[in-house]
Amino acid sequence: LQVWYDGADTSTYIPSATDEGGITQWTDKSNFAHNANPDGGATARPSYENTDTTDTNGYGYLEFDGNDVLSVNPFTQLQSQAGFTVFIVHKGTGGLTATNTDDLKVGIDSATSMTYGMNGYANTQSGLTDADQWMYTTLVFNAGNTILRLKGTEVANVTQGAATTNAGNTTFYIGYDGNSNFTGFIAEVILFNKALGSTEYANVENYLK
Repeated sequence: LQVWYDGADTSTYIPSATDEGGITQWTDKSNFAHNANPDGGATARPSYENTDTTDTNGYGYLEFDGNDVLSVNPFTQLQSQAGFTVFIVHKGTGGLTATNTDDLKVGIDSATSMTYGMNGYANTQSGLTDADQWMYTTLVFNAGNTILRLKGTEVANVTQGAATTNAGNTTFYIGYDGNSNFTGFIAEVILFNKALGSTEYANVENYLK
């Protein structure tokens, strides 16, 4: 486990979680302290939200306004990995995640279309999403093979690019996919620097669901 940003845990927000309050850090709950900070100063700060939590079991989350981006740098564990797994809980449109070399790319192009990719490749899947509803997305990279899963169901499986993540990876972005910023809500982000097996990623997806 390399990263665990848990929107339900108010102790992970700096400053302390206040509704509509901008944050300066989303603290990583893994053992590696990959804390996420605004990428661009005060104008890039997402805000903590807990006004409308009907669909999140009462738990808070972060709001991104289309200018907000969080980044983790340095993040050397992203480099030259044969496997990586990313989980995101989100609602909205725009870029969700990417590295500085466009690895681990996940974005919501529109209310019905997603982009995902590795190693600079970008694939589009249409007819998948409803940007007005909460979703959990999984990206599994395994030695050049990339699987995209949406709400616990595999929707794409492609082979593309190199067999490992890029050796030049230094930064991981939340709220940006290398092309566009995110407008909406992100409640949780989890990363493993391995390709989880089907039982393993199903367990995480069940937890997120």
